Amino acid sequence: MIILKAFLLTCICWQAISAPFRWEVLDNGGGPGARDRPAIGYDPIRRNLISFGGRSGGSLFQDTWYFNLDSQTWTLVNVANPPAARFDAISGYDVATGLFAISTGDAAPVFFNDLWVLVDYAGPNPQWRRIDAQSTRSFKPRYGCGGGLSPDGYFYITHGFSSGTRYSDTFRFRLSATSGGSWEEVAKTFQYGINEPHGRCLVSNAILPDRRFGKFIMFGGCANGGRHGGPCPAYDTWTFDQSMNWQRQADAPVPTQYGDLAAWGTNKVIMYGGNGGNLAQPISITDQTPADVHVLDLNTNDWESYKAELPSGVPGLTPQSSAIAFHRMVVASTNPPAVLLFGGRINGHVLMLTGGPSGSPISSGWFYFSWIWLHGIFMFAAWGLCLPIGAFIFRYFRHKKFAWPAHLALQSIGLVFSIVGFIASFYTGGRFDFAHAYIGIIVFILGCLQPINAAFRCHPRGRNFLCKIDYGKRYIFNAFHQIGGRAALLLGIVNIMLGIPLAQLQVGWLIGVGVWFAVLILGHFVCELLRMRGVLPRIPRSYNELYLPGPLKKLHTHAHRDEDLIAAPPKEAGSAPTTGDH
Repeated sequence: MIILKAFLLTCICWQAISAPFRWEVLDNGGGPGARDRPAIGYDPIRRNLISFGGRSGGSLFQDTWYFNLDSQTWTLVNVANPPAARFDAISGYDVATGLFAISTGDAAPVFFNDLWVLVDYAGPNPQWRRIDAQSTRSFKPRYGCGGGLSPDGYFYITHGFSSGTRYSDTFRFRLSATSGGSWEEVAKTFQYGINEPHGRCLVSNAILPDRRFGKFIMFGGCANGGRHGGPCPAYDTWTFDQSMNWQRQADAPVPTQYGDLAAWGTNKVIMYGGNGGNLAQPISITDQTPADVHVLDLNTNDWESYKAELPSGVPGLTPQSSAIAFHRMVVASTNPPAVLLFGGRINGHVLMLTGGPSGSPISSGWFYFSWIWLHGIFMFAAWGLCLPIGAFIFRYFRHKKFAWPAHLALQSIGLVFSIVGFIASFYTGGRFDFAHAYIGIIVFILGCLQPINAAFRCHPRGRNFLCKIDYGKRYIFNAFHQIGGRAALLLGIVNIMLGIPLAQLQVGWLIGVGVWFAVLILGHFVCELLRMRGVLPRIPRSYNELYLPGPLKKLHTHAHRDEDLIAAPPKEAGSAPTTGDH
């Protein structure tokens, strides 16, 4: 008999796992009603979904409810002195202590950094207690955070934002039913680090039940604004491991904010909902529907997308609707996997996701392109390719016929690319209040001044049609061209290397671009050595301008002067002049 029951239970579990994803409605109405981003947790002993707070329109809540999965009814918890009304708090339920905990949250213009626990929520004397009041340190009030209540007994808070700042630090607090203890900072990331998540807010996150994969996982959000630059919505995925270090996982199929994650079993994570197409940064993005469920396999580090069956009769949950947002998810079971969803704009229903990733995943169709990518492409084409190559050619090969026309063409194309990239930066949705933006403005100004300087420079024979300054002052123009141009190129290279982490590209991009710039710099050293040995001649710039087309030759002949002339032109130059002073 025992063997038969075990066999039947195995069959039921296998059927649940092998069936396709399926959403079902659990409640019959009533309860707290529809609200955005409530704090939730799940008590697997009593099979209760606990909820606190949230927002509906301009109304904030501070009520506490729980929903029983067996009776499918809501119960209001009558408890005195609850935490201040808020939404978007980080929360969780601890089975070991029986505590439901919340921290952070938004009641704009007020933000929170407190930690509260709900004691005996289903008993006769429920109480809310603040347990961090005596903490010797804390963190800046914020919301839109990641973290939660980990199986190691600590409550984690990471990232998030306030009215003017994106945060990138991580704190933890040992959970208990009494006050005492203290917050401790366990990690802090750098905005331009390639292997760590930058400051951001409005992330999706989930606690991981299997510690081998880390304490919790964080995805997406908005990494732009608040003295930070980056994608908004973001598409990178990170786990916070047992050593308190961040580990990057595979990028998700589509970037989002206002969605959520939940563990699926012990070795998978699902991403559901969220939006991004209504933000300023995306140029084109594939819209999700309520049927789309994305699955990250933590063993293989691969994302796959599936279609879930949707319940009937729920407004906003149809294949034609946009993906839901502002909801929260929590694990109801790991074997077989099941996830509860509450909040968002689904009329206050409690939903359960069962089944699993069966059948063929959606392998194509997801597309995303943004203004930040367009900005990066044009700026790399300008300051990573055209402008440094054009400067290199003219510096070391101006004794060749192609040098001056190639220099003129590459610098002109590079400047056009730079202008397009600079314009694109205004559509990235943020403000120019971080280092990459400051350097970019300086580089752009220096780059634009180069053709202006060329137009006003003085000619030795027949004054420039724009220049009214005596030729004896030409050294001023030469110095500005050399110093300003080289400064722009060097700062441009530095800014590209800073921009790669901001764009959340993988470390391979940083290595590849770094190798290219290293080759370019090495080429300069080699050519300088060849000039010192006389293999490459030092010749006047005016020599090359004889190869320009007629109209340009009239404007530019003898327009340049090389102050460091130490060698005569090569023999193939014929009767070309040997200096620029004619």
